[in-house]
Amino acid sequence: MLHELILVCMSIGVVTTTLLRLSLANGSTSCVTDLFCKDGPADGYVCKESGSNVDVQTTVCEALNVHYNHWSHQSILLEIAFKEVDKIRNAAQAGQNATSQLLVELDTLRGRQAASAALQVVQFLLFIGYLLTLSIIYVVKQCKKHRERLAEEEVELIEQKLQERKAKRRAAAAKAKAVPGPNQE
Repeated sequence: MLHELILVCMSIGVVTTTLLRLSLANGSTSCVTDLFCKDGPADGYVCKESGSNVDVQTTVCEALNVHYNHWSHQSILLEIAFKEVDKIRNAAQAGQNATSQLLVELDTLRGRQAASAALQVVQFLLFIGYLLTLSIIYVVKQCKKHRERLAEEEVELIEQKLQERKAKRRAAAAKAKAVPGPNQE
């Protein structure tokens, strides 16, 4: 708000310096009215010429003309100031509209980012699930191979023990045939 007020004051200053200066019938540009002579004769009003301190006698009509011009000038300045204030108000309203539109777009963007983040989290979790599934399948296959190897080793061990027993039985049977018993002699 202070910034807008400064802009209005600067605009009024620019307008004031660019308007033509008001002047009396004699060409002077600065008029001072003697307040004590309001209702006096025509010579009760004096004007100061610009750039000097010399009083110039004026008529009532010229003095009223100066006052009218002065107030007309002030009303023009006020109109210009009000127009500038309206321009600033309109610019501020446009800025507020743009700001509110940007806020809506920002909220939309935040929603999209949140949805994207949620999708990325889901994708990450699915990827982790995929890696866990692969690692579980690998571990299960390795365990199955290990069990098969242990089963093969166990079968080989059992077969070896079976052959050793068969060999012992054959050796015992062969020894029993080879050694005559007490009854055979």
